[in-house]
Amino acid sequence: ITGRFSDVVTRTVVKQSKPYPPMAHAVGGDKELRFTDVEGVIGGFRTPVFEKGISVPGCHVHFIDSDRTSGGHVLDYTIDEATIELCPGTDLELRLPLTNEFGAANLAPEDLDSQLHTTEIKTPPAQ
Repeated sequence: ITGRFSDVVTRTVVKQSKPYPPMAHAVGGDKELRFTDVEGVIGGFRTPVFEKGISVPGCHVHFIDSDRTSGGHVLDYTIDEATIELCPGTDLELRLPLTNEFGAANLAPEDLDSQLHTTEIKTPPAQ
């Protein structure tokens, strides 16, 4: 979506350092930004449920302003005028690092659903 927006609300995680914390912890220090009367691009994709763990299932969109200096994960937006372009994608290419650190990483934690929920929604899931 390329155009002019009366309002865009985004969330941005602050830069992290090694050893990297789990994403659910990293988002604790994130910040919300509100852009008003701004031009830019909202781009995103929809991930199927069976790719959970590789990505977050569902729709995932990000915004960047026309100066390419500010943006983030989109929480809400209102379009004034825009062009919407769709590109159906059917391919997934995944390149994994060949490092000891990656080989030792726990990529399937028991609480994966809870971590994804906390990361995207910012509240623990209902029990």
